[in-house]
Amino acid sequence: MHLIFASFVAFTICAGSYCVAKADGSFSRQSRGDVEVFQRAVSALDANQYESAASLFSDSINSGDRTYESLLGRSNAYTGLKEYGKALVDVTRAIDLNPQNPYGYIFRASIYGKLNQVKEAIADATRAISLNPDKASYYRYRGAAYLAADQPINALNDLTKAIELGEREAAVYENRGLANARLTRYHDAVIDLSHALDLDSHSVGVLIQRGTLFMCLGDVQKALNDFNDALKQTPDAREALGRRAWAYLEIHDNKAALEDLKQAVRKGSNDSWILLNLGYELFREGHFLEALEVNQKLVDNDKLQNSEAYFQRGLFLLSTGKTGKAQEAYNQGVRLAKNEGNGGVVQDAIEELKQLLENKKVSVDIIQKILKRLEETKLSLTHRGNTGADQCQSLFVRVSKSRLSNSNPQQD
Repeated sequence: MHLIFASFVAFTICAGSYCVAKADGSFSRQSRGDVEVFQRAVSALDANQYESAASLFSDSINSGDRTYESLLGRSNAYTGLKEYGKALVDVTRAIDLNPQNPYGYIFRASIYGKLNQVKEAIADATRAISLNPDKASYYRYRGAAYLAADQPINALNDLTKAIELGEREAAVYENRGLANARLTRYHDAVIDLSHALDLDSHSVGVLIQRGTLFMCLGDVQKALNDFNDALKQTPDAREALGRRAWAYLEIHDNKAALEDLKQAVRKGSNDSWILLNLGYELFREGHFLEALEVNQKLVDNDKLQNSEAYFQRGLFLLSTGKTGKAQEAYNQGVRLAKNEGNGGVVQDAIEELKQLLENKKVSVDIIQKILKRLEETKLSLTHRGNTGADQCQSLFVRVSKSRLSNSNPQQD
């Protein structure tokens, strides 16, 4: 049964009609017809027949009885239809009718979560907790919201509280693992994700994240085991292909890495890390034009305008003799690197150019000119390279931010 209704739907016979248990514990007399409409609405919602449920809850609201529960029900139905604006209107009306009931607040928090309005989600979850501080699922949901807000300490505290109160869903351990990972407590994170896998051994996402943790801890073989298990369950898992390619690159199995990167892109991946590394592997193999095509896709898909993509583009263009366009790409990379304040990526570009100097087909004068500008740029920036720790944290930030929209504060 959907959120809310497991706690509200109760009927008893009362002098030839139905007495309905209300949210505050009292009873109201209703006709058999009104009760049947409400029951049908709940059944339709439980069967994921959202349009029918919304219509039936509207009839129930118009009858003037069970308004609070029917508003929550119709809000649930609108949420199922992804009509979040209407869902917010109804749940807010329900809260206004019964402001001391925590259910309305936690459900509104879940709607805000689907809209990525994290601040509002946290506020409503906090209100629900203040009204019922012993509800484990409320802490689990707010913990997911804190993860999305990049507040891993608050997330860790809430998720631990949920577990102390008896929460045993795999998701709470997965989220606590992600919170620990954000705090670079990788060993603790592995323990949490392993517990999540004990509860749900078929979770491909958790296998991928635990494999990533093993990479962060330098245990490439355990990482490969997890990525392989994930791909056995879901052969089309693009993320698992990308992470396994990372592991192969760490052990210098470039051929296997290249094949995984190609597969991931063939299966539709637009992940920036996958495209960037596929470009480099193709370039290393001497497939310059193909590498340029991949880089173009990276530049087109990179909404954040990452300097690495443009430095890579400049390198590839130089190698194909397009020196004018190469200089333009390096100039754009310099502008973006200055915005990022990252001298490490500039240093990487310098090292790549120095290696290219060995290729006599490329104009030494052009390379020296670009190198001069890069050296000047590097001096004005903090040297912060793309270390393994940076790679780990960037991956866990991305995963953490997706947790709220996928979280559902079901009743215990």
